[in-house]
Amino acid sequence: MINKYILMTAILLSLLAVSCKDVPPIIPGLTKSKVDMFTDPDTASIYFNNVLAGTRTPVTVSDLEPGFYKIYMKRTNYLDTTIYYLLRRNTEDSIYVELREDPNYWWKTYNTQNSTVPTNSLLKIRIDKFDNKWICTSTKGLIKYDGNTFSVFNTSNSGIPSNAVNDILITDNYLWTATNHGIGRYDGSNWVVYNISNSLIPDENITSIINDKDNNIWAGTNSGLLKFDGVSFQLFNRANSGISSDNISALGVDNNNYLWIGTWGGGICSFENLSWRVYSSYNSQIQDDYIASIAFDNSGNVWVGSGSAGIIDNNAGGVSYFNGSQWINYSRYNSGFPGKFSTDLRIDKNNSVWISSDAGVVKFDGKKWKVYNTTNSGLKSNSILSISIDSEQDKWCTNVGLSKYIGGK
Repeated sequence: MINKYILMTAILLSLLAVSCKDVPPIIPGLTKSKVDMFTDPDTASIYFNNVLAGTRTPVTVSDLEPGFYKIYMKRTNYLDTTIYYLLRRNTEDSIYVELREDPNYWWKTYNTQNSTVPTNSLLKIRIDKFDNKWICTSTKGLIKYDGNTFSVFNTSNSGIPSNAVNDILITDNYLWTATNHGIGRYDGSNWVVYNISNSLIPDENITSIINDKDNNIWAGTNSGLLKFDGVSFQLFNRANSGISSDNISALGVDNNNYLWIGTWGGGICSFENLSWRVYSSYNSQIQDDYIASIAFDNSGNVWVGSGSAGIIDNNAGGVSYFNGSQWINYSRYNSGFPGKFSTDLRIDKNNSVWISSDAGVVKFDGKKWKVYNTTNSGLKSNSILSISIDSEQDKWCTNVGLSKYIGGK
């Protein structure tokens, strides 16, 4: 009996001595085990108790004594990761670790401290076919970033109708600006302005703008929807059409050339072959009636971002899509969407949805949610107002300044 106690004491003392070192204790003399190591992304170097485990992940580490292990993972452009793991005897375990990106490599932010951008308060961003970034502001006019230089179009140096720019549209021949003093059209040299003084525009505060495949320009206002055929304007409002609200907040045109109109409080409408359809929380499954953005994926589904910080959300803002027969909703209550509302969304070449929100940038590939915020990325704020994707599939978003993300492809 005494020998048994002496043996147990000796084992405990040996474990204690090992645990005082920089490696966790193992239990020698028992049946050995092995571990299959997987990382995302792969090709990470793995160390078990500071000893390199051989080839890069995915890798099987064999002939391990059971016990506690310090497992260290290292990969270029990712933050080093350490976990502690209890390995049982005579087993084959699997470990999967998603490596954390090094923000200094994957993210870059342009602000007034490190660039010539005139303000950190940036609104909607859109990118043209030459990868120029066009950014709206509320007080500084329109900003163009060509990858090297920030240029500003304001009322002092151009014919833009206002320094408060709400939206932009880039066509083959023109740049169109939606401002709080009408529409500005720019051909690269000259500006043409459409406002209440020279056009049948009932409301100069233009909230959104888009074109269809027939070269018609559609513009949203707080007094209804405008159609411009290049010669004259036509107004659609609740008095003369089936539109659900006169407060237009977002516009989109699908592959069938059908117009989709997001409203602020009245849900979303479609205008198909002179016929109106309304989808709201009162007559459909859509979760929120305050529509901030509209996009279309490769399968023809309609995606909308919804919700508002200034509205009491009886339901929940977030992201929804319409597959032609029903609405599927994602919010912080039923999915990995982290925020109370979405401000903008875009679809990448892999059909993943990228969402700007009040809780960071969100990627949804149809199965998995990935959230980028101030704790795991180079974002300077979790309040993201807009997002766009360039030809290299880099993501650009407006928060405190302009942020670029080169990952997630």
